[in-house]
Amino acid sequence: MRTRPPDPTAPRPKFRLTRYVLSFAVLFALLYGVFITHFEGLLPYFSLLTGAVYVLLNLFYDGFSWTGNILTHPTFAFEITRGCDGITPLILILAAVLPFPVSWRARLLGLAWAVPILLVSNYLRIVLLAVTKIHAPSYFPIMHGGILQPVMVLLTFLLFLLWLLTYGTETR
Repeated sequence: MRTRPPDPTAPRPKFRLTRYVLSFAVLFALLYGVFITHFEGLLPYFSLLTGAVYVLLNLFYDGFSWTGNILTHPTFAFEITRGCDGITPLILILAAVLPFPVSWRARLLGLAWAVPILLVSNYLRIVLLAVTKIHAPSYFPIMHGGILQPVMVLLTFLLFLLWLLTYGTETR
């Protein structure tokens, strides 16, 4: 059976920006609300993340230890908790991709590579912060809040943009 090419004069479905923005905002608020109200349920994740950071750092540096979500070194200790977990960028990418008017296949394929990239990037961010604490502790505050947090937000935006360029024109 032969299929005809799409008619270039046929009207294209309209992208409803207002509907998308409202859907994004509602989904972001709901997901972030669940994150805030079920914070204790994420403590095993924080501990797992801290343990993974410990394993890598322990390969190159002596003196690290880890208990729960606290990473300790003879010169410092820090707690991996809300804001250090990479959950907010995940919520952001989910809220941006899920309400977008494309096929579920396109949404899931995009999330299948965006989510791991964000998780690994956050992991490396925490490792870099620990290394900064060892070698340049006076730079830790600027690295933590002024450089690496904005980098995570920018990365999230770039991943969404890449997804949009790859799947954004696909129809449902």
